[in-house]
Amino acid sequence: MSSRTARAETLRDRCDKIRAEEEQLREGGGKSGQERQHKLGRLVARERIARLLDRDAKFFEIGLWAAYKMYEQWGTRPGRPESSPVSATSPMCRA
Repeated sequence: MSSRTARAETLRDRCDKIRAEEEQLREGGGKSGQERQHKLGRLVARERIARLLDRDAKFFEIGLWAAYKMYEQWGTRPGRPESSPVSATSPMCRA
């Protein structure tokens, strides 16, 4: 195996890891958080956005990684008074 092939496999592995982390981030508050919102008669942010977009419209989320590991680094949790709100969904629409 050449070093070029080894680098490509490493990059592929890293890309797979990033995709998996993105899937986790898109869950927002996780399954339990989504179920809680639904029981309260609410839609989660991505569901609300989906209803606003045209059926075939493309959606590109800009701020998916905005608060990634922020709470680990700064020692606060969402919903606590000292935590500042960060919008994780930013639609980018084309007319």
